[in-house]
Amino acid sequence: MLNHRPDTGQYFLRWRSYGEKHIHLSWEQIKPAVDSMSDYLRSYYYEANLYIDLLNAQERAARTALNMAVKLCESI
Repeated sequence: MLNHRPDTGQYFLRWRSYGEKHIHLSWEQIKPAVDSMSDYLRSYYYEANLYIDLLNAQERAARTALNMAVKLCESI
């Protein structure tokens, strides 16, 4: 699920449960369930989690670069 923190402008992906309570879950929390899945599904979720980590890291780096650029422009 895509989340947004308006105070920082951060966008990030997180795992989310379904059912009565729609709570956010860490990879460590869902990993046992994923490990019990078929090889195909397990591989899919492991790869998806790698992409989540990569996209979140890229978003952080882009936001940091943007903030630095804004500060530099303000100092001119």
